[in-house]
Amino acid sequence: MRDWDNHIWASAAKSLVGVVSYLLERDGLLDLDETVGQYLPDFRGTAWEGLKVADVLHQRSGLDIREADLGDPDHPTTLFYATFAGASFLPENASFADAMKKAGTLRAPGERFEYSSMNTMMMVMIAEAITGKPFHDLLTERLWSKAGMEGDAVLGLSPAGEPSAFGIFASRLRDLARYATLYTPSWSAVADERVVGEEYLPKVYAAAKVAEFTGDMGDRMEAHFGEGGMGASYQWDAVFADGDLYKSGRGGQCIYISPETDTAVVYFSASWQSSLWVHAYARAIVQQAFR
Repeated sequence: MRDWDNHIWASAAKSLVGVVSYLLERDGLLDLDETVGQYLPDFRGTAWEGLKVADVLHQRSGLDIREADLGDPDHPTTLFYATFAGASFLPENASFADAMKKAGTLRAPGERFEYSSMNTMMMVMIAEAITGKPFHDLLTERLWSKAGMEGDAVLGLSPAGEPSAFGIFASRLRDLARYATLYTPSWSAVADERVVGEEYLPKVYAAAKVAEFTGDMGDRMEAHFGEGGMGASYQWDAVFADGDLYKSGRGGQCIYISPETDTAVVYFSASWQSSLWVHAYARAIVQQAFR
């Protein structure tokens, strides 16, 4: 890669949706205790209607939309990704919303961390609904334009024109690092004004419930990092007991932030299903070099 080449973040981009949700919450535009149906009337009468926004944001919706079920041709998760890919067996005007409305309930909301891009997409839809702006404009205005980025980022759209902010986002590597630095005490090295406020980390820590960090993604995080005591919230894959934050991408992309040690570790990768779990090195770097 050249310094100016963009690379896809994949699901590491979900952290962008999490921080935009925090910014809307901070500004009084989003109430995490409200329901999805309150913000999106089009989802009334579906399994989403009565869910608290907080349970969707923190990946604890309880819906049958787990990524582990990808492959069943009739499952909403498969239909969701088929929509993004423009699969030929779908109607010409198929949308993410069509697939999401087919979701059923798996368990009570708030009980378990169960990772799904549909939860992320729901937060994107809510953000657009309450602001009346497309998500790329929200990202530009509230984050990207404030961090001294070297280049433009690219946000992918579905064939129906929906923002695929759950993963189809690309930028330069140095701009990924600038983004990660916004979460550290050194935020002023990249931004003139503070984007991620002092109240953000306490919110993340309070919402990261260790007891709910079970199931496919939670078990995988504990196995890969070789430790427990983690939680997850605001679209982070893991919130460690020492306050560090971690978000991964499908191809091995990594955002690792250690506010306590004022460190950010980021890298791109295209090694899906690699036998080497390289993300553990990000935490090892922090633990061995800065703690």
